[in-house]
Amino acid sequence: MVEQRLADRADIIRAYNWFDEELATPRFWAEDRLHMNTRGHHRVAARTLDALGVPRPAEWWDLPELTEATRLRGAAYYRTHVAPWVKRRLTGTSSGDGREPKFGGGWTTVLPA
Repeated sequence: MVEQRLADRADIIRAYNWFDEELATPRFWAEDRLHMNTRGHHRVAARTLDALGVPRPAEWWDLPELTEATRLRGAAYYRTHVAPWVKRRLTGTSSGDGREPKFGGGWTTVLPA
């Protein structure tokens, strides 16, 4: 197990989020249920700062609750997130197909002179 292999390493700072049952609850996750929302990121940052011994705002452990209007529920969740994902799987497309890059016109290779 990774934990056991790293247990004796004094040069590694541990900030375990895996065992945080509170962080696993929906209120710390974005509406797509795949990514943490602001509350989740603040909770992880609070744990990391604690592990580093750096002071942090107490409220980072649990920011104020999101309003019900900001969360997708039931059919709205499936219509917004699940259906487009299934469509992309069935058609063999990516969510980035047809999009222009945000920066530059593509990949640039720099060769040594």
